[in-house]
Amino acid sequence: MKKIIQASIISIVFFFSIAGVARADQTFTCYNTCNVGPPGNVVGTFTLDLQCNGTSPAKYTGIMTVNGVSLSYEKTCTTGTWTAPTCPTACGTAASSPSYTCVGGNGLCSGVAPTATCGATSACPVPGACNPAIDGKPFTSKPTANLCSVGSPSVVSGSSTWNWTCLNDGITSSCSATCSVSGAPNCDPSYGLCNGLCNGGAGIKTRGCVDNCGNVSLDSTACTNTNPCASSPMKWTEL
Repeated sequence: MKKIIQASIISIVFFFSIAGVARADQTFTCYNTCNVGPPGNVVGTFTLDLQCNGTSPAKYTGIMTVNGVSLSYEKTCTTGTWTAPTCPTACGTAASSPSYTCVGGNGLCSGVAPTATCGATSACPVPGACNPAIDGKPFTSKPTANLCSVGSPSVVSGSSTWNWTCLNDGITSSCSATCSVSGAPNCDPSYGLCNGLCNGGAGIKTRGCVDNCGNVSLDSTACTNTNPCASSPMKWTEL
């Protein structure tokens, strides 16, 4: 029985050998050793998966040995198409010369890959930027200088919190600084009238004050109303 199997296998080998060239997708049965597929003494069925290479179009050819008998095989490679790359459009991209890519045709294209010319794009706009030494910091008086690290500042507005913007390349950034109260407030030179009762009534009198941050407050002090009470003549009404 063993001899019959060997004979049939060998006859298959000679059939392919006599046929001349086998297709790349042809299935071969190896009794002893094949020089394709897993190494070693193998009994099994293998499909040749050949890779195209070299200049296209071309045929990938080789020799497979089955039971000491050489059998040629081949695979026809088709020609692909060179496809141009897409140039970048993002701002600030440098000029470059990317290569074309080969599409289809078993990854083979004729000749050397051409290159494209991608010009540099316009520079990206730089937004205005607040000066970190001033933005968000407390000050005892309104900041007026070095407000922006990039761009031009707007007019500073506000009192207890000062606000401004920095403009550059058409893009603004919002900035601010806080007022830190310092020193005594500036008060009116004189107090108002004492609110105590006339003829010696105790009370308080107030005056307006404003600190360096524009906060308004009242300053008060104790006082005695020394103004005499106004007298009203009595009037009799006849019943």
